Amino acid sequence: MTKKHGTLTVVYGPMFSGKTSLLINVCAQDGSVVAFKPTIDTRYSDQAVLVSHNRVEVPAELIAADKPEVILTILKKKKYAKISHVVIDEVNFFAQSLVEVVETLIQRGIHVTVGGLMLDSEQQDFGPTRALANKADIVTRLFSRCDKPGCTRPAEFSYARKIKKEQIVVGATDLYGAACDDHYDELRARKQPKGLLISFEGGEGGGKSVQIKRLRDRLYQEFGWESVVLREPGGTVISEQIRQVLLSPDNVGMAYTTEVLLFQAARAQIYREIVLPSLEAGKVVLFDRTRDSSVVYQGMVRGFGMNLVEQLNDISTKNTKPHLTFLLDVPVKLGLARRNGSGKIDRLDMEKKDFHEKVRQAYLTLAREDKTGRWKVIDASRTIEKIEEDIWKVVKAKVGQK
Repeated sequence: MTKKHGTLTVVYGPMFSGKTSLLINVCAQDGSVVAFKPTIDTRYSDQAVLVSHNRVEVPAELIAADKPEVILTILKKKKYAKISHVVIDEVNFFAQSLVEVVETLIQRGIHVTVGGLMLDSEQQDFGPTRALANKADIVTRLFSRCDKPGCTRPAEFSYARKIKKEQIVVGATDLYGAACDDHYDELRARKQPKGLLISFEGGEGGGKSVQIKRLRDRLYQEFGWESVVLREPGGTVISEQIRQVLLSPDNVGMAYTTEVLLFQAARAQIYREIVLPSLEAGKVVLFDRTRDSSVVYQGMVRGFGMNLVEQLNDISTKNTKPHLTFLLDVPVKLGLARRNGSGKIDRLDMEKKDFHEKVRQAYLTLAREDKTGRWKVIDASRTIEKIEEDIWKVVKAKVGQK
């Protein structure tokens, strides 16, 4: 009796089109299946699992991208003796010799389902995907949602959010996006800047959180850029726990030295976990207070000294400073009235008015003596809309320099 050949199914589409999710479904429905994927980088492919964008996982064998023939060697293992189906993810990263490996599997009666990109971010053929599609019994093309805000057309292509020396990185969803044919050129032209850290500083009641949310929305509406919004102290599990200790009204007896070091501990954690990786990935980070707050509150007002606090800041942030800092300046009386009206009172809010006056003057001094050009003083006593427009003009000019 002649042994039946296996079949080949190819699934392709741009970023975020659900290719891996479909392969995971195949694995879930077939008990005699084994999955493979290439080892390309340490962001995603060093994990022995297939992972969908909604974090569903199935086990997978890791294969060097330039040695797809190893798949045949692995299938000789006793535990794979009854395998009838092979799933291969990210086939675009494999060498062209993967086509011969797949042909061998099919001749042995094994069904093969593969997924990957047909085109790279420059719309050029990417790896052996097209060659496999030409030999496939079934070809499934998937589409994604176009990154252009308001667009309802299906996305056909991947595009680079920022310039990279190498081609697409496995799982690099922060570096690449999806675009329809109409908006591909436009989205490629407005690539995400290489890490932009914007901080908002000032005393109480200046409206920092409101303006950060508005800037976040504006960056997305105008440029399609996603922003990471953070606050200090806080932003991570550990930092939020420290925040509770720092700001609790129950801790009015906290020593100033304790206050200094707790702020730095919370800062070190959020920079390590979120800020530095986000900047490295080319994201925009919007910060409700960061290192300059410590310079003002602890270094200048509490009297610990600017130099000492800046040394601690450099350790906590690994010498990272904002590219742009907005000082939302508001008279103390107005700021405290706004703050008291919000119903949110913490330990620092309970300081006397004289303390807050010193904070305001310290901020203005810091901005006035700045030699870097990153400080922008904004009159925050005006309407939310006028403040937003002033901030946007500065950010738009800054982005144009990136």
